[in-house]
Amino acid sequence: MRIAFATLCYGMGKVFGAGKGSQMVHAMIAHQRVGNLPVPESVQTVHGLEALGVGEIGCYVDTGASHLGKARCRALHWGIESGAPVWIACDDDVTATNGTLRALLAALDTDTPRAVAVPCALRQAAVDSPILDGSGRQQVNIDLASINVHPTGEPCVGDLMPIHRAGFGLVGVNRAALDIIKNSDVERFIDVDGVKRTTMFRDVFEGGRWWGEDLSFWMRLHDLSASIERWALVEGESVHAGIPLRLDRVRELHQVKA
Repeated sequence: MRIAFATLCYGMGKVFGAGKGSQMVHAMIAHQRVGNLPVPESVQTVHGLEALGVGEIGCYVDTGASHLGKARCRALHWGIESGAPVWIACDDDVTATNGTLRALLAALDTDTPRAVAVPCALRQAAVDSPILDGSGRQQVNIDLASINVHPTGEPCVGDLMPIHRAGFGLVGVNRAALDIIKNSDVERFIDVDGVKRTTMFRDVFEGGRWWGEDLSFWMRLHDLSASIERWALVEGESVHAGIPLRLDRVRELHQVKA
């Protein structure tokens, strides 16, 4: 299986400059030691995929974009145009066990249009955070559907559960879904290089609620076609900013819905 792997490493660009930062990340992907710098978790994810023997992995590294929504749109556009059967988006501070990555690829290996999120634990926040309540409860960046939202006839298919929305720390989208996005009438924006790209990650403001770029993607995905399945992987383990999450606990944890 050929994989188009995209990662956003803004921190490297901020410290070393976009050009040098990108070179450093690519060197790490190629298993080169770069001074005493720690290897970003997303690079560890690439190495995990390599260990599975998946075949060719093309890597898109963005170290310069400060606008997250546009950065994700550019990464998606690259994935669509790559022609790869699978596009994986992974933030620089997210990784997962090899078994989890194997399960993600297996879930995407289908002609059915499908996007699959690997849930991640959210960072803890102060008590006065408007997002987290500071109670110490582990929270997860997922909004599981209370009912089966896909016509499979079962509440759970393998290691997957249907979702409404999710964060974008680690997400895979297969070619069937990418082609629907490519051929859709979703709005395009003219980027700085003159290329028109989809606005799948443009923030949505609706009914008085402000949905971030990650959740907005899933909302647009639903609006594009009911045939695109939206799932969360619920077996394995992810790590976000050093915080591990057992995916089989996702159902019982507090889910972030906005």
